[in-house]
Amino acid sequence: MYILIGIIMLGLGMLLVIFRRQVYNFTGYIDFVQNWFPGGTNSFLLVFGCALVLLGILFITGVGSWLTAPINDQLKAVFDGIK
Repeated sequence: MYILIGIIMLGLGMLLVIFRRQVYNFTGYIDFVQNWFPGGTNSFLLVFGCALVLLGILFITGVGSWLTAPINDQLKAVFDGIK
C-alpha cells in the first residue's frame, strides 16, 4: 500500500515541478501564498512539488512509514475491536 501511495506522490510531484507554470496559469496567484511565502506562487509550487517527490521516495523505500504509523495504529485499535 505504501509503495502505491509513494508512486502516486512521486508522479504528482514530478508533474507539478515540470508543469508548474501551466498550473500557475490555470490557478492564478494564491492569496495566502503571495502574502506569506517569499517568492510567490510559482516558487511555492516548485517547493511543494519537490516535497512531494521526496515524500514519495520515502514512502516507496519504506522510510516514510514512521509518518503514518500513529494513524494506522489508532485505526487498527478502533476497527479491530468491531467484529
